[in-house]
Amino acid sequence: MEAALSILDEEGLSELTMRRLAIKLGAGSASLYRHVASRDELLVEVADRVLGELRAPDHALPWRQAVEQLARDLRRVLLAHRAVVLVITTTPLLGPNAIRIRELFWGAMDRDGCAPEFAVQVYFTVMHLVVSSALFSAGAGRRSGSAWSGRTPSGLRDVIDVLPAAEYPTVLKFSEFGDLPDPDHDFEFGLRALLDGMASSGLTLARTDAVGPFTQTPPS
Repeated sequence: MEAALSILDEEGLSELTMRRLAIKLGAGSASLYRHVASRDELLVEVADRVLGELRAPDHALPWRQAVEQLARDLRRVLLAHRAVVLVITTTPLLGPNAIRIRELFWGAMDRDGCAPEFAVQVYFTVMHLVVSSALFSAGAGRRSGSAWSGRTPSGLRDVIDVLPAAEYPTVLKFSEFGDLPDPDHDFEFGLRALLDGMASSGLTLARTDAVGPFTQTPPS
């Protein structure tokens, strides 16, 4: 797993083949199949190994702070291994470390009295944000040849001069702010907005008279 992860980190997803891994380990390709059935299985194992780097939040934290900490740390882990971001978007996350992430999310919310349905919805929504943010930053890193520093131009400036002002007046007006996206800031903004909205939805706490998911009517 460590050898495979080093290839992913240093050379990228396309370079991780069973032959390449065997060469790195000084072994024959056939010998690797005694440990994993295929490259796809290898990628699943490596992705779960990466997810094991997530740090558990303090048990005493309220659910909101625990979820924020978990979201930030998961994004940190994924950006440290950006090739793995592509793997987890196409791979079922059912390994022990992936299940541990659910336990950490849901355990923190359960200790704070959150309804199970609400906890599950928060988990999936926050996970979507984390993975989308990591994909965006990882993709920008591949285009620039390094991790996105937050100062990598989006390319908008390259086309501004040829955009017809009558057709794209607002794009031109906002271009000063749109050419240098800050993925860290965008992630924090999105995380706060999501959790603010979900916390105020009226679905936070467990109900003893609930008969199904989200029995309380959310605000329109």
